[in-house]
Amino acid sequence: MVQAMSRGLRIRITQKCKTIRHSKKENSMKTALYTVYDTCAAYYHAPFVAKTDAQAQRDFCDAVSNPNTAMHNHPEHFFLCKIGSWDDSTA
Repeated sequence: MVQAMSRGLRIRITQKCKTIRHSKKENSMKTALYTVYDTCAAYYHAPFVAKTDAQAQRDFCDAVSNPNTAMHNHPEHFFLCKIGSWDDSTA
């Protein structure tokens, strides 16, 4: 399953926001945005936020392990994709 996740498609974020300068960068929180790509349906699920790649992988594995999901029935059709990152002090 980890191999399948590492082969996920990556999306490049092209839009940039204006940088706002903050005096307290030590309190910033960096998070990353992820999505799950369904190769059979050829679409990306709604994005979700995780603090680390490991957390996103765990959440993905939990979804694949849940017998009430399509991801559980066909895990080979789904790939975890990191689509960007976000810092709440610099956007």
